[in-house]
Amino acid sequence: MAGFDSADDVLLRVIAGPSTGRRIRIPEDGLVLGRSVEGPGRVPEDPHVSRTHAEIRWDQNGSLYVQDLGSTEGTYVNEKRIPEAWDLFAGDQVQIGGTTFVVTTSRRAPPAANGREPEPSYQVDQRLDRGGGVNVGRDNMGYIDAHRERIKIKVDDPYSRWARARGPAKVAIVLGLLLAIAGFGVFGYPIIAAGGDMAATQQAQNACYTKYPELGQKQVDCVIKAGQAADAARPDRSQWTTVGAILFFAGFVVSSLGYFLPGADPDRKKPKRA
Repeated sequence: MAGFDSADDVLLRVIAGPSTGRRIRIPEDGLVLGRSVEGPGRVPEDPHVSRTHAEIRWDQNGSLYVQDLGSTEGTYVNEKRIPEAWDLFAGDQVQIGGTTFVVTTSRRAPPAANGREPEPSYQVDQRLDRGGGVNVGRDNMGYIDAHRERIKIKVDDPYSRWARARGPAKVAIVLGLLLAIAGFGVFGYPIIAAGGDMAATQQAQNACYTKYPELGQKQVDCVIKAGQAADAARPDRSQWTTVGAILFFAGFVVSSLGYFLPGADPDRKKPKRA
């Protein structure tokens, strides 16, 4: 089979929809998917699936493909509606109505010595109910995407999900991030400006050392007056600290709200209509 190991069984695993978790083996003569078809391709629980929705077949070269059968809502591969027969590879996602399948493989174990049929050993198929995952360190849960037989680890944590968010959620998260960065800058401005104030004070006091090179009362009085004058001329920047804290907190709140808006969870797919 082109694109698949001949020692593997090719499976469809439901990752979204009423039948989530179900596995369907693709036989050598192919598979028809629909709400009223006979056989393992029947999806009766999903009202968005047509009676005879799509078929998955092997071509003469051993490649796997999917084709829509004139369904009402169409057939999608990796979120793209297919206009005709479409090649499938390990990791591809096929969506019909509100049900999404992922193409996976399972290794056929050799026959046991006692002649009993061994249990299948599934590969790259250990996921959670909402998309699945593997632990990739630091208590972050990622999931395996074996698209076109190349394995990638995508970390599903708050620090990376913003990059995959869409729509209103993306706008809110980015806006909140910008507000937080601006607030951090405004909050830190008085600290940076204080360094400049100290340099100006030091420069004024150095002028006293030049004017009165010998240590004495005149030099001391000049240094004290120079410091007091610099302090009096220093503007009040306390409001910058308050404004910065407000912006930073507002940015945090807006970004947090973004995770509850539509598009925040890119793995949650809604039924697509034609």
